[in-house]
Amino acid sequence: MALAGCRATVAAPSPATYLTRDSLLSEARRAARSGSRDLARELLEQRLSTWPDDDELRAELARVDAWDGRWAASEAGYRRVLARHPDDPEVRAGLVDVFLWQSRWDDASREIALGLERSPGSAMLLLRRARLAHWQGDATTAARSLDEAHRASPDDAEVRALRDVVFRGEARLAIRDDLFFARGGLRGYPAADLSVLQSWNTLRLSARTEQSLRFGVDEGSKSYNGLHFLGVAWVPRAGWMLHLELGVGAPAVAVPRWLGRLGMSAPLGSRLTASGSYSHWRYDSGQVVHLFNPALGVAVTDALRLEARYWFAWVLAPGPSGETLDDGVSSFGLRASWRPSSRFELGAEYTYGVQLDRLPVGLQLIAIRAHIVSLSADVRVSHAFGLRPAMRVELRTSPGDLLPILGPELGFYTRW
Repeated sequence: MALAGCRATVAAPSPATYLTRDSLLSEARRAARSGSRDLARELLEQRLSTWPDDDELRAELARVDAWDGRWAASEAGYRRVLARHPDDPEVRAGLVDVFLWQSRWDDASREIALGLERSPGSAMLLLRRARLAHWQGDATTAARSLDEAHRASPDDAEVRALRDVVFRGEARLAIRDDLFFARGGLRGYPAADLSVLQSWNTLRLSARTEQSLRFGVDEGSKSYNGLHFLGVAWVPRAGWMLHLELGVGAPAVAVPRWLGRLGMSAPLGSRLTASGSYSHWRYDSGQVVHLFNPALGVAVTDALRLEARYWFAWVLAPGPSGETLDDGVSSFGLRASWRPSSRFELGAEYTYGVQLDRLPVGLQLIAIRAHIVSLSADVRVSHAFGLRPAMRVELRTSPGDLLPILGPELGFYTRW
C-alpha cells in the first residue's frame, strides 16, 4: 500500500518575534512611510504588549494612528507619552498635528503655547504655529513664526517650503509690449504694471497701476492710458477670500473711467476651489459694462492644477436717438499650472472672448474678439526675489479685420 506523504504548513514567524527593538522601530517606520500602515501598527502593538512603557514606540504608534485618521487613539497615545515627557517638542508637535488636521484650532493653539513655554525656540513648534496662522488667514503671524523657525533651524526643508508660500507683502513690476505688423512695419504698444500688497493679519491691502499705450479709436493711432486701483481683501482662513477693488482710468477714451470689482473664493472640499466676481465699468462715452466671472479650479495632484473660467459681459450703451441699447457676450478660458516645487511654476492658458477695448462707440465696444494663448513661468531666485517671464500670442478679430499680436512680458517681484 502506498503511503501518502503530507506536509504541515508552518506560518512564518512575526518580525516582532526576532527583530531587535531598534530594528523593529526602523522597520515600522519604513512600512508606515511606504503606505503599509497596518503592518507598522502590528509591529508596534506586538512590541508594546510586552514593553508597554517604551514611549518612543508609543509615540510612533500615535503617529501611525494620526496618518490613518484614528484621531482619538492618536491623541491618547501622544498624551500618555507627554505625561512622562512634557518637555519633548517632537511628541507635542505630533499632538498639534492631530488637532490641526481636525481643524481644532483652539486645542492646537493651547498645545503650541504650552510647548513653546517648555521648549522656547523649538523649530517644530514654531512651524506648527506658522501653519495654524496660515490656515487661519493670518499672514503676519505666520511669516513672523517662520522667520523664527528658520533662525532656529535654517536647514529644515519644511520650514523653507512654507516660507516660500507665506509672505507679509509683495511689490511687483511687469513690463510688456504688444507687437504686431501693420502698414509701416512692426509696431509696439508698451505697458508697465506696478503693484504693492501688504498684509495685516487677515487683511490684505493693495494698490496697483497700469501705464500703457493702447489702440486708439482711429486706425493705427495710439492712446496713453493710466489705470489706478486700490483694493482690500479679507482672508478668514486659507482658501477663503472676500475682495473689493476700486479704480479710475484716464485719459484714453477706450478704457473705463470708473471701475469696481467685488469677488470671493472658497474651497469645495480638499481638491476643488470655486470663485466668482462682479465688475462694474463706466466709460466717459456713456457705456456701462456689468461683468460676471465665475471660475472653478481643481487640484489634480499636489503639483498640477486646472481652472475653467467664464465671463459674461452685459453692455448698456446710449443709442443715436437717446435710447439705451444693450447686448451681452460670453467669454471663456482654461488654465493649467504645474508647480513641482515651491520655487518654480509653469502655466499655460487659452482664452477666447471680447476685448472691451478700442471702440467705445455704442455697442461696438464688444465688436472685437480674440483668441489668446499664454505661456508663463514663476521662478523664485531666492526667498525674497522672483521672476515671472511670459509670452502671449493673440489673434484679434473684428468685422473685416484680423490682427495677430505677440506680447512678450517680463515681471519682477520681491516679497517680505
